[in-house]
Amino acid sequence: MDYYIGLGDSISISSYPSLDSNQGRSALVGAVDLAGIELLERGIVKEVYNLAEDGAEINDVYTQLTKIPPGVRIQANIITLTAGGNDISFSAMRRRGQAGQPSYERYMPKIVDRYNLLVAHIYREFPNSLIIVNSLYDPTDGTGELPNCGQWTQIRDEYSRGRRELGDHIRSIWGGTDIKWNRVLFCDVFKAFDGHGMKSGCIRSNGYYYKDFLIEPGHIGAITISDLWLDAMQEFFHKAPYTASAVSFSR
Repeated sequence: MDYYIGLGDSISISSYPSLDSNQGRSALVGAVDLAGIELLERGIVKEVYNLAEDGAEINDVYTQLTKIPPGVRIQANIITLTAGGNDISFSAMRRRGQAGQPSYERYMPKIVDRYNLLVAHIYREFPNSLIIVNSLYDPTDGTGELPNCGQWTQIRDEYSRGRRELGDHIRSIWGGTDIKWNRVLFCDVFKAFDGHGMKSGCIRSNGYYYKDFLIEPGHIGAITISDLWLDAMQEFFHKAPYTASAVSFSR
């Protein structure tokens, strides 16, 4: 493989995990950066592009893709994508704050469609690449509780429902073995985080979520996601005929 490309939103970035671990914003402790360090150290990739951004929506990922040099597109790359959560949040906030905004039942299918189109676009544009898509964590754990999170506290019901439903959709499409999507892997971030949020009783100290803003990943959360990705890559490279001869991935 040549490059590792991290796309998407704050689930992938280092800002919140670094603050959560008291290492400062410059520390590379987010999911993409941690996975990238491992991949570089093992010689699996030669360069990492972490293009994920705080607050990014699905359509913002297309802009992130324009920052990748054209020659990289035809290389054998690893791509991780975390997206869709902000689309749900911001749609719910607009509906709450502005008259005439579409209901959940109207905006949610459009978010699902945008996500599908994005994955299909990446699949076409990076024909030799492994693409990892993910479900979304839910810090409410389905309890209906999300304290001290500003506007997210006010939309917590739609926030929780939407993240779970989008994750279920992603799992249903890319969580199987459909040969049509033989370069797309699904990682179940929701499952890995489930029960470590509001049901845990120690959401502010267990490190899965950033203690000062519970919608963001903490340092343990970032490690969990990174390990999830690395394990999926290892399994894929050991099984996939078109990459197995080119990649040595031992842990």
